[in-house]
Amino acid sequence: MKNISQILKLMSKYTNAVYTYILFNDGNGASILSSYYENEIKLKLIAAFNEELITLHSLNEVALSDLKAMDKLKKESKLKTVDVSELLVNSDHKYLLIQFFKNDAPDSVNEDYLLIKSILLDALQSEETVDVKDIENQLFQYADTAILYTDRNGKKIFSNSLFNQWFGLTGSEMPSFTLTGLKFYNSNGKRIDVADYPYIKSISKNRTTSEQDLYFTDDSNTEKHFKVNSILIRDTKNEPEYVLSTFWDATKEDNIAERLKEAADNLEIVIYSSDADGKNSFAVSGSVQKLLGFNVPNIEEQRISLIRKIIPDDLPKFRGFLKNLRNGEPASVEYHVKDSDENLITIKHTGFPVKMKDKVERIVGYISNISNEKSLVEDLKKLSGRYDQLAEISDDLIFTLNSSGYFTTINNNGASLLGYSKEKIIGKHFLEFIDENEKAKIAIAFQRILNSKTPHSFIAGFNDKMERKVQLEVTAQPIMTKSNITGMLGVGKNITDQIRNENKLKELNSKLVEANRLISIERDRAKQQISVLEEINNLKNEFISNVSHELRTPLASIVGFAETIASDPELPREMITEFNEIMFTEAKRLARLINDVLDFSVLEAGEEELHKNDFDIVSALKEIVSAYSGQAFDKGIKVHNQIPESEIIIKADKDRISKAFGHVLSNAVKFTPSEGIITVIAQEFLNEVEIIVSDTGIGIPEEQIPILFNKFQKVYRPGSQLPGAGFGLASVKQIIDLHKGLVQVKSEPEKGTTVIIRLPKN
Repeated sequence: MKNISQILKLMSKYTNAVYTYILFNDGNGASILSSYYENEIKLKLIAAFNEELITLHSLNEVALSDLKAMDKLKKESKLKTVDVSELLVNSDHKYLLIQFFKNDAPDSVNEDYLLIKSILLDALQSEETVDVKDIENQLFQYADTAILYTDRNGKKIFSNSLFNQWFGLTGSEMPSFTLTGLKFYNSNGKRIDVADYPYIKSISKNRTTSEQDLYFTDDSNTEKHFKVNSILIRDTKNEPEYVLSTFWDATKEDNIAERLKEAADNLEIVIYSSDADGKNSFAVSGSVQKLLGFNVPNIEEQRISLIRKIIPDDLPKFRGFLKNLRNGEPASVEYHVKDSDENLITIKHTGFPVKMKDKVERIVGYISNISNEKSLVEDLKKLSGRYDQLAEISDDLIFTLNSSGYFTTINNNGASLLGYSKEKIIGKHFLEFIDENEKAKIAIAFQRILNSKTPHSFIAGFNDKMERKVQLEVTAQPIMTKSNITGMLGVGKNITDQIRNENKLKELNSKLVEANRLISIERDRAKQQISVLEEINNLKNEFISNVSHELRTPLASIVGFAETIASDPELPREMITEFNEIMFTEAKRLARLINDVLDFSVLEAGEEELHKNDFDIVSALKEIVSAYSGQAFDKGIKVHNQIPESEIIIKADKDRISKAFGHVLSNAVKFTPSEGIITVIAQEFLNEVEIIVSDTGIGIPEEQIPILFNKFQKVYRPGSQLPGAGFGLASVKQIIDLHKGLVQVKSEPEKGTTVIIRLPKN
């Protein structure tokens, strides 16, 4: 293990620990693996602590806290915190990290702290040397300030990501900005010479530079203000080696200062700073022009004019105010002056003496126009009298309670609402008038009002003098005096009739809802019937369209070739023979279509019963596969037969089952392109037989699989215009359903289709 002590030194640098070390315990006792401590800790204290430490057989925080030497070390070195954490624990040994701090320990989720701990743990388990400089580069990379390392010639050694981002630098290399790269300016907008750049100046002046102001304009022409600290790092010979520069973005602070000045100038108060006599002003906000009609540059010349604006009766108060400030006492005074329009206004003048060595050096304070406040106080007095009048003419219950919930005031009409006089209610508790069943609810509502300190409303059932229930909607809020709750103000509105009417309305609404529900049910039934009729009509039209198309195609061929033969008596014999074969083929196709339609209608109507007999499904399947193998061969399709040789006897209608499998196999041939593969599999189970027909054809879109077996609906596969009436698979499902079987389809476009049919043996 190498560089452990250097890593501990680096950890102490970033955690401000004054003493850091690693303990090792292999079960036979503790030993100190490595340590680092500041010079300010006495070696005698550390030695005493170490001697007692290695006597421990169990390394944990409790055992460490019992050491007498630890208490002495903490007390005499003025250490506040001890942080103990396990770095590595296994069955053979344990590593313990201990750090002493004069302040609080670092946050356990601090990213720098966790990174160094992780590197320390790797070093404990490795024999390789860890480059401490690389660790610092990792820490600097994600610092919250821009960091730049330069050598003694001003060339970059390292810059973190924030520096590159602020100054628009990309890639691992940066231009030689000492000469032609970054351009900095002073506060007057003048370009700074490269020699005056802080990281260059630190080398040339052989000293650290701090708080240098630099201005920089980025690619978007946004000016930024930076404060730069350049720390000179020396080598072992005390010669300048490199410079660590930190760039702090002071643009926001500039904006804040500007905003503060802007705010001060636009406030309705004058903020000022002057000497102890008030003769010389250090700073006065621009609002003095608005408030008193004086310009800031001329405020000192017009000081006597300002005093003359004070009415004579208030001058003694003003002089006393100035005397208190000169004596070093904060003071405040109210006086009347005439503003720039010769209107009499009330001024509140507050000052605070700033002392240095018990001598008043300057006065800071503010001057505000409180005329509106004074006017408001007078208005409040008038409003208080009007409130009393309003409370007495109101029909609502208006009351105040003390902090214990007893009535302190109530209006006459409110008391009459409960059948009492004011005198009979004042002094009694609020809950005395509440219905017994509602007292708990009202107590909770009061508690919520007191906790939130904001207005809340609740419904309360009062019992009047005749024991009749009066429902009131009460809105109440706490009465605050110097942040303390001293009572409660409330208004109660009589809603007894309203609640009675609402209950009747609810009853009528429930009946209306029931009536609407019944109407809705009948409407849904009617809509369903209409929907079924529309669907049947659409299916009928689609069926007629599909069948008409399928009938028209072979008929057109038959009629066309017949007309050709009839119209040309000299037609060669071999051409007549060819035309006859085409007409014969189309006639058979037409006959099959008609038979399919008739069979489908018979099955749909349930007019024909199944003729079930025991037969070998294996031989039947082989016949069907053989029948369609020729068509497959002509298209260049391979047919894989995985049908067992042994018999599988089932009880079913052989003709119907053969026809169903014929439809499935016909579709497989029809929708599988050249060089495709069709696989037919038959498997026997205990009570059923499973037949699988799988192809590598064009497949079926997922959204069309659910309608695949619908009556009279034709599934349109992508890129396929092959003929079909659209009810072949519907017939397959009908036949399988009549045999109590199951048919499933799994398919993906351009990957193929698999049809799975399961039939019971009996």
